[in-house]
Amino acid sequence: MNRKLGLGCQLLGYSCWLDKRSANLAKIQPSAPSTYRTICRTICRTICRTRHRAIPAATAGLTLLEMLVAIVIGGILMAILAPAWLGWHADNRLATAQDEVFQAMRQTQNQALNTRQTWRVGFRQAAEYVEWSMFPAVSPADAQWQTLVAGVQIAPAETTLRQGTEMYFVEFNHKGHVTPPFGRISLSSHWSDRKRRCVFVSTLLGVLRKAADRACYR
Repeated sequence: MNRKLGLGCQLLGYSCWLDKRSANLAKIQPSAPSTYRTICRTICRTICRTRHRAIPAATAGLTLLEMLVAIVIGGILMAILAPAWLGWHADNRLATAQDEVFQAMRQTQNQALNTRQTWRVGFRQAAEYVEWSMFPAVSPADAQWQTLVAGVQIAPAETTLRQGTEMYFVEFNHKGHVTPPFGRISLSSHWSDRKRRCVFVSTLLGVLRKAADRACYR
């Protein structure tokens, strides 16, 4: 019975708190007997008077319990949203890096056609960045390296391009054709090791194509 009384009082107190004017308290019809109803109504009125009393500016604010609840809710939301945000961020960076690799290869191919010379485009891992450069095949020392977007790295296990001194490269002859063997360069993210973006060099004519995730493991 005491347990029912406590629950009834809590419900009445909460209903009274929601209704600041509390003029309709008489309309609340708890299921408790008349004796307990009188006790609950007295407690309810006391709670209402306490809740609606003006709070001095010096003491106004959140209680410790309310602050703890807000912190817990914030932590739960962060735990739910953080993985999704990191996944989106990794996808965005990988897609940008893939586009940069594709454009670097295409630019080198056009340079070989325009100059009627053999050109190479090279890629290498330098600390936390991936660098690329295009240069004449006869003078690799003239390479001027540029960085891809931050947050990506070369995935060596899935990269099958030709390898030179500390770099992977693709070679285009004076007709813009690829010098075999063919292959791909695969990129992974610093934040998600499972995600992949790659660019394939697949034919003698220098056909380039993009792929993602599972296709980069084949």
